[in-house]
Amino acid sequence: AAAAVAVRGDPTVSAKMQAANDALAQAEYDNAVGNLMQAKMNQGAMSEAQKAAYQQQLRDTTMNLLERSKTDPKAMEAYQNMGRMMTGR
Repeated sequence: AAAAVAVRGDPTVSAKMQAANDALAQAEYDNAVGNLMQAKMNQGAMSEAQKAAYQQQLRDTTMNLLERSKTDPKAMEAYQNMGRMMTGR
């Protein structure tokens, strides 16, 4: 059963990553960061494809928040929160 999960991955992770994408598109920055952090908590259940997709989404979200933070204080706050959560501070 564990091997099957490793190949297909965890559907919860996929759902959280999609929710993060949707929240970012709607400028719901805190929700986007929160969903990414929830996906991160399930890294052990991620397939290799999900791990790669998660890393890419993490980079994309970081860059997106950084760009938006130039004009949107909420994006700056979410960017800073994301940095703290990623480093565990």
